[in-house]
Amino acid sequence: MIGTIANPHAAVEIGEAFGAASADIRQRLGRSHRREEEGQAATREDTFTDDLVEALERSISERLAAISERLTVSGTNVRVQFDATKAIQGEESTFGLDLGIRVVVETPGYVTEKAILVQCKRMYGLGDTGEFPKLRGDGEAQAAKMLRVTPASFFFLFSGGDHHTLWEMMRSSTLLPWPDRYFWPEFGSLDRAYFDPGVTVLPATRVLAMSEASKTAGSKFPVGARDVLAGSLPLGHFIAGLFAPCVVGDVRTGVLRLATPPTLRDSVAGVDADMPELGSLEPKRFHRIKIEKIRSQ
Repeated sequence: MIGTIANPHAAVEIGEAFGAASADIRQRLGRSHRREEEGQAATREDTFTDDLVEALERSISERLAAISERLTVSGTNVRVQFDATKAIQGEESTFGLDLGIRVVVETPGYVTEKAILVQCKRMYGLGDTGEFPKLRGDGEAQAAKMLRVTPASFFFLFSGGDHHTLWEMMRSSTLLPWPDRYFWPEFGSLDRAYFDPGVTVLPATRVLAMSEASKTAGSKFPVGARDVLAGSLPLGHFIAGLFAPCVVGDVRTGVLRLATPPTLRDSVAGVDADMPELGSLEPKRFHRIKIEKIRSQ
């Protein structure tokens, strides 16, 4: 349930929009991999990942606009808005985060705003032979820095390859008890965009745990797709089943403001609490997802 919206159709639609955007990313990575196999030079990591985030933003924006219109006129009376803002970049700009994401839910008898912090990593290769080399070293340090600020810290993993193959690597340790069979006669059908694994969400706590275990064992952090994806969830389900329904997210003022464009931070307030020094933990981009139930006239 999102807020006091009892009809699960709204959550399914929102999850489908994010899942379809994930499918776009998966196909984009597949095309990039084919070009690299043909001898074209690979794009620099930070530039390529930034391009992927921009593509994800465009896809999400277009799809949420379409479903918002459907939900508004279908009698569900739910409006969904998505805003994407890029931080101003100057010569001295330093960014320790890829994304700060807020969700705002306003329904009768229920109002909340909360945030998560996100780093993005792309897969090299495709499917079960793919790897996430930037999780080793960079990702390990980033996980620790984010978690010093909030447990609501995650990695968005951009993956390419057959969606069934990617899903099988994830579902070995992933339970998806929702949504119910009313919407999926064959529960767990991979043909729904909702479950598309083109973008999956990995908790920073899991990255930290894997890092600590590797150090204890005297081995390197595992970067193979099978090791990494096993602890992740598809973006569509994460947004619609966990983030929007308030299973995860940080409501403290400091985290909310960190995930808000600098020009708007003074207008954002949450729960007052002491915060650690943020250092260079400043996002490159800011996303806001607003879900509201429109009162009947």
